[in-house]
Amino acid sequence: MSAIDLRSKPSAPADLDAVSQAFSRLGGGGANPGAVRAFLAQAFEDYSADETPQIDSEDFACLLVEGWRAAEAQAPQAAPTITVGPLTGAEGRAVGYDLVRIVQADAPFLVDSVLGELAEAGVSVRALFHPVVEMGEDRRLSVILLVLDPVTQERRDSLGEGLAATLADVHQAVADHPAMLDLMRRSIAELEAGAPVAEAAVVAENVAFLRWLKSDHFVFLGARDYDYPRAVDGDYEAEAPLSQSGEGLGVLRDAERRVLRRGNEPAVLTRQMRRQMDLSEPVTVAKANLRSRVHRRAYMDYIGIKKYGPDGRASGETRFVGLFTAEAYDHVAAEVPLIRRKVANVLARADKAPGSHNEKRLRNILDNYPRDELFQITEDELLSIALGVLHLYDRPRIRIFTRPDPFDRFVSVLCFIPRERFDAAVRQRIGQILARAWGGRVSAWYPQLSEAPLVRVHYIIGVTPGDHPTPDMQQVEADVTEAGRGWVERFETALRRDGVQEVEVGPLSARWARAFGAAYRDRYDAAEAAIDLEALARVGEGEASLAVRAFRHADDSPLQFRFKLYRRGRRCRCRTSCRSWRTWG
Repeated sequence: MSAIDLRSKPSAPADLDAVSQAFSRLGGGGANPGAVRAFLAQAFEDYSADETPQIDSEDFACLLVEGWRAAEAQAPQAAPTITVGPLTGAEGRAVGYDLVRIVQADAPFLVDSVLGELAEAGVSVRALFHPVVEMGEDRRLSVILLVLDPVTQERRDSLGEGLAATLADVHQAVADHPAMLDLMRRSIAELEAGAPVAEAAVVAENVAFLRWLKSDHFVFLGARDYDYPRAVDGDYEAEAPLSQSGEGLGVLRDAERRVLRRGNEPAVLTRQMRRQMDLSEPVTVAKANLRSRVHRRAYMDYIGIKKYGPDGRASGETRFVGLFTAEAYDHVAAEVPLIRRKVANVLARADKAPGSHNEKRLRNILDNYPRDELFQITEDELLSIALGVLHLYDRPRIRIFTRPDPFDRFVSVLCFIPRERFDAAVRQRIGQILARAWGGRVSAWYPQLSEAPLVRVHYIIGVTPGDHPTPDMQQVEADVTEAGRGWVERFETALRRDGVQEVEVGPLSARWARAFGAAYRDRYDAAEAAIDLEALARVGEGEASLAVRAFRHADDSPLQFRFKLYRRGRRCRCRTSCRSWRTWG
């Protein structure tokens, strides 16, 4: 019988007494009965009968016995023991699920990191049990048991490898956490001792930010020291390799992991980095190229702290990577060092009357501005965009605001869309337009929906540094605006552009606009629909009821040629279509 057949027969819900008795009967237990009781009680706290209805008390006890035995067998200081395979119940019967069992020394971030790996692999988790037990001799073990929908053996092998890599990152970050805090303290002390190129108030704000990070507002995952390459004349060498002045910590123990460059490129002092080094403050906040496998799946935040040499110029930097904590995002902007100064200066430069409608709305815009953007954006950029958004709220329409990454790795785009026009299709069309404009890809998008008349979508468009087009922003704005209009509006506009008289647009739209189905609209734009309608109008009756259009798109290669077949009345058979193609050679 198949696993599906087995899972179609729910079992009686498990209860703790029955599970405990079955656990003992199946050989569970040992010299530490207190640890066994704690193990069973914690596991049962996570039990819910409706998650795995085919697993009864005997099956659940069998699962826990295997978990307990694995914990007893785990050697001190050993790497995590990971098992992925079919779940068997009492008497070895298949229950139609897979099991992931992970035994390791207890540490922070284990469960959320494991769940992040499973989610990225597209695996459905049915149940999770996570007892943490004291095994004596100051050994505290985490036993993670996950019941999954069954997967193929190839996916099981891939899951095991992914979980091993994820947990290696977790344990490296946790093991080196004290060393990373020491390195941060040293960086703060060096900065306080003097940053020759910065004003005292600027240095004080930068130091306050670093202290704020240490106060549970940043999850430190890796750190590394770099020295900037210098030429014989003392100037910086652009595109020269950066030298590591010490061993990396946490996830940056691996010298091949790049923070600001792609994985297949060496760590060098790029022209963009050199420009940023000359213009920026002692502390730089940006997004790293590395995605975190620890705690939550996201691009890590990069904190760069300059080191200064005897000549008063930056001689290198200490790089930290990690994630801002949830508490860091909960604070209003006016409470967060580094960005509070930007916000205060923007409000002062905007010069809106205190207490006025515009001043209150501008404050609201700044308070709700994407927090990651506030850390990375310059004061001038923030002022320009915030005033643009303020103006937009009184005249709701589709509008985009862009900010290029100073290291030329991505473009950040804030897109505002009237709420009544926003849907998933509009969001997707706009993302495609932006990616095409910069010759890149939509790396991420973050929507913000509220009671405000405008929906905000924050797009991150990944690009190849130094090898991407600079688009005509007026054309991009026009394309985005067009993408946000409804199909009927776009169809009518396309008819006008094709020279249809105004008096004919309404009747044609009423008859034909909605005749183009959802599948057609997903594949073709309204301009193509207008062309197709014109072609259909030329198709006659009888022998003349069939027509072919040959065309190319602007981005097609010389080897590409497209055809469309038009026919009135009944559908065209494949044999008829082939005869039509033969007439074209």
